[in-house]
Amino acid sequence: MIALGISQAKAAPLNVDNGADLTDIAARLQIIFGGRFEVLRPLAIGGMATIFQLRHRLHKGLFVAKVLHPRLAGKPGIIRSFRAEAAHAARLGGHPNAVPVFDFGELDGLFFMTMPYVEGEDVDKLLERNGPLSRVETLDFAAQISSLLSFAETEGIVHCDLTPANIRLDIFGLYRLLDFGISHSESCGRERSFRGGTPLYTSPEQLRGETPDFRSDLYSLGAILAEMLTGQPLFHAETLDAIDRKHLKGDWKLPSAVTQDKAIKHLLEKLLATRREDRFQSAFEVSGALAGLGFSRPEFRERLAIRATSKAPINTVRRARLSAE
Repeated sequence: MIALGISQAKAAPLNVDNGADLTDIAARLQIIFGGRFEVLRPLAIGGMATIFQLRHRLHKGLFVAKVLHPRLAGKPGIIRSFRAEAAHAARLGGHPNAVPVFDFGELDGLFFMTMPYVEGEDVDKLLERNGPLSRVETLDFAAQISSLLSFAETEGIVHCDLTPANIRLDIFGLYRLLDFGISHSESCGRERSFRGGTPLYTSPEQLRGETPDFRSDLYSLGAILAEMLTGQPLFHAETLDAIDRKHLKGDWKLPSAVTQDKAIKHLLEKLLATRREDRFQSAFEVSGALAGLGFSRPEFRERLAIRATSKAPINTVRRARLSAE
């Protein structure tokens, strides 16, 4: 099941919108795509959008279309967020751990974006099926995702909602980040407070209503790594408020079987520090620490280093502009 931009995705019901059912939306999509794609079936539905599977009519490759629910088309803030998601995914599409958006558009109030279909298994399902992952598997995951986050930093993009449910292990062994639903540009994020995120993986500063930055994503990465090593979420509590309090206090403890590995213990402590000033200050630092442990993505690390020194400062990064053809 695709999880692009969808929290707690589930099988799509017959009706997704007042008066607008899946058949109607699929028919409108088919008109938009014309002879390029065949709309096959709905894959998942969320609060903002429905995911449809597509097949290219010429080479038969599989793709997906993420379609904003028609009832939301009249809400400017939602439209801005949807456009921003497409723009951010497009800007990161050159990284092997991202999923590129190659088209975005609107026709008669139906907003959509299209991207390749990623075959594989979401990390949350992988953990449910397999339990804890090995040290090697976990650090390989960390190296891949920190490489992607480093790339995002050079583009001024903060994800804000990294979770096991929106990262997929594909059939080639790559972890692919599928969801950019609440990401934003760091340069414009200072204009407002931002609470977003999934409770088990949300940074303390987001819980306090402060503007997230790159270090907020590193906290979420740390929470995911802890879960991969233990097979259990970082925190256990009966209410969301109780989980929030544990984040804010740094009230986490891992089994001695995990923390007796001093390198792992140090890595998690630096990622999960309550004060972001005490964390790694960039994903580049995380990648460097992982390289010291023998886990890196050298083929992309050199390119990122060159890119980081050649780009304009983060606060002047311009947003990508996508428009329908």
